[in-house]
Amino acid sequence: IRANYYLGLVALAEKKPDEAAKQFGLAANSNTKHDLAPNARLQQGLVLMGQGKSFEAQGAFQKFVADYPTHVQIDKVIYNLGKAMKEQKQWDLALTQFSKLAAMTKSELRDRALYQSAWAEKMAGRPAKAMGHYVRLFNKFPQSELLDTSTFELAELEFESAENGAPAQYDAAIKRLAGLVAKTKDPALRSKAHFRLGWCHFNKQAYDLAAKSFETVLAGQPSEGIILLAAYQAGEARYKLKEFKEAMANYQKAVAAAPSEKKLHEQAQYRFGECQGLTAAWPASEATFTKFIAKYPTHELIRKANLGLGWAQQNQKKYAPAIASYQKVVESGVTDGDGARAQFLIGECYLAQDDYNNAINGFIRVTDGYDKIKHKEWISKALLEMGHTLDRQGDALKAKGQAEEADTAKKQAQERYKEVLEKYPATDAATVAKARLK
Repeated sequence: IRANYYLGLVALAEKKPDEAAKQFGLAANSNTKHDLAPNARLQQGLVLMGQGKSFEAQGAFQKFVADYPTHVQIDKVIYNLGKAMKEQKQWDLALTQFSKLAAMTKSELRDRALYQSAWAEKMAGRPAKAMGHYVRLFNKFPQSELLDTSTFELAELEFESAENGAPAQYDAAIKRLAGLVAKTKDPALRSKAHFRLGWCHFNKQAYDLAAKSFETVLAGQPSEGIILLAAYQAGEARYKLKEFKEAMANYQKAVAAAPSEKKLHEQAQYRFGECQGLTAAWPASEATFTKFIAKYPTHELIRKANLGLGWAQQNQKKYAPAIASYQKVVESGVTDGDGARAQFLIGECYLAQDDYNNAINGFIRVTDGYDKIKHKEWISKALLEMGHTLDRQGDALKAKGQAEEADTAKKQAQERYKEVLEKYPATDAATVAKARLK
């Protein structure tokens, strides 16, 4: 037995786990009464666990428990037996072992048993019970080295509980995470805590606090995989606050980050172009949307990208390219808000060029092609702009000496203003129309 035991130790030192497990097994099996047998069995189980062979390790630990139920290291064996069962998704069997260990008042592994119990319950889909194990760990072992990690993991469960219909749990998670970031000395854990804190604030619509949390992650030394997520969410929080310049800076960081999540990386590129437009950086916005459209021609945001491109072009008085961009939005046949806006802006582009007939036709396509209730904002604006176009057309005709045609255009303009007031009295367009009525 001694020979096999020491051969096992040599194999371990030489990083030959298969040989080590074999030799420890031979030692333990040869004479269960020998003073080295218990440790040989324990080492066999630990080596097998280290190899990911949890089923074989479970067998070794169970033999130990059967042969040496009162051994000084029985707590260590029971702990690892529970872990072996947990690795095999035998959640309840694992919990039974951890529960036995928790009752061993002299064991130094009791906090670890509670921690593993929490994980078993989580993996079994019983988060409320997992939370209970974490709380017991805090209460019984306030000096445990697992405290910070457990605090974060409990906050994660509280966050998930809030997402699943218990919004009050956001406050519990926020309080717990705020305490953690203030005391932990682990920069990686602090970064993860700030990230989750950001999500808690974001979901509570406290966007200023959310932005600060996400930006704190970015200001530290975040892992590469979290940069995109934190930068994008920081951008979203600033976007919600209408702080578009700050949002744009965050989206730019997301675009520069490794594309750990492809869809999010693509959305960041779109948002970057949108914020460039919202800060009147028209050439930059045009360039970003042009690049996005060329790179992702079938993207789910392609219509919005064409709309953004057209808006950037229109604001640079590039009316023909803008109309072409808007047409791509309209030609999809989707009669949503983006389509209504694009069609309206086609009319605006023609009006800016004093092409009154095409402008009116553009506005008519809004009033005739889109739902009168869902898109009343754009339809009311289109009616208003028809009136505006007819007014300008009347002025142009009068300047040419065509008085009768000018009067007809002016009367038609008044009719459109009245139509806005009659059909859409509660809109911004109605306020303008009322002022224009003579």
